[in-house]
Amino acid sequence: MLYSKPLDVFKEFNDNPSLNDYFKQFLLNLNVDQLLTIKLSDVKDNPTSKLKWWDTVGHLSIIDDVKKFNNYDKNKQIEMTNVLDTIIKNLTNQID
Repeated sequence: MLYSKPLDVFKEFNDNPSLNDYFKQFLLNLNVDQLLTIKLSDVKDNPTSKLKWWDTVGHLSIIDDVKKFNNYDKNKQIEMTNVLDTIIKNLTNQID
């Protein structure tokens, strides 16, 4: 499942519907602002490529540019970043 749609993966590690919606909007905002233009489904189907994609999303979740998003919520951003860190650690463990 870790290699499927980003929202499905995020939901595997989080059971808060409000945070899931926030993550979905975050990805849309990244796409609109062209901070992230590669979809997970376009990434080569190997664990290292997927890890790099998630690592990029994790990095983008902490840059100052995201504070200008209309729906920016500091607390949700922190929670979302923590879930992203968990996903990245899980993928790293699968590769090791």
